[in-house]
Amino acid sequence: MKKRSTYNLIFISFLLTVLGCLISTISVRGQACGASTYAVSAYTRLGTQAHNVHYNIYPLRKKSSSNIPYHNLLEMPSQTYTAHRPANVPAVYVENSSAESFLATYKEDDFDHMLHENGLGKNQFSGSPRDGTITFFTMETDTTPYLLSITGDDVQPIYLLDNFFGGCRRQIDLILYSR
Repeated sequence: MKKRSTYNLIFISFLLTVLGCLISTISVRGQACGASTYAVSAYTRLGTQAHNVHYNIYPLRKKSSSNIPYHNLLEMPSQTYTAHRPANVPAVYVENSSAESFLATYKEDDFDHMLHENGLGKNQFSGSPRDGTITFFTMETDTTPYLLSITGDDVQPIYLLDNFFGGCRRQIDLILYSR
């Protein structure tokens, strides 16, 4: 009886060792970052300046349903937007006329307007870039789409569609053109 339990212990030890070796060779990624940032950097052309640059960000997920009306923002058939996008896909530029028409009828109360924050900081839904950069704090799995408008006294407005509060270590560089 003693001999049999010794063999059982040796066999179980062997199995656990083999199982441990197999598990240690498997590459498993639980998450890429958990929380991170999305930086939107705005530049001007050489010799020009932008004054009173301001941004606003508008949530596009309706409170009452899962309907997300970003199809109203995309006039060109070549433009597509899906909420679950790879991190290396840049934000979608929205035509000024489409964005301005959409915002003319936008009712903030119809949309989820959560205060997004993570361990890195709290997001502001409007403000001015700091040193030419707008930084949003992200949660890796947030796929909520937003419309970002960047305007200034002497620059053409820019409208972008993306999940600005989601993903890991994302950045986009923009050029602000004079009016």
